[in-house]
Amino acid sequence: VGGLVSRAAMLETAIRAERDSVAYYSKMLDGLTGESAEAVRSIIAEEEKHLVTLQEWKEKETNG
Repeated sequence: VGGLVSRAAMLETAIRAERDSVAYYSKMLDGLTGESAEAVRSIIAEEEKHLVTLQEWKEKETNG
């Protein structure tokens, strides 16, 4: 990155990507049942954990 992009900007990009992933998998879930649905629910839960972590990091970055 070479200092061209701030850490806060990188975190915001990552947060958007995680939100997009949750939205994508949530839409995918609509047509699934059984084990497939459970697998996608597991992926969504993992993406949501990533989102929380990134939001915490961003808050620490912006609030010191």
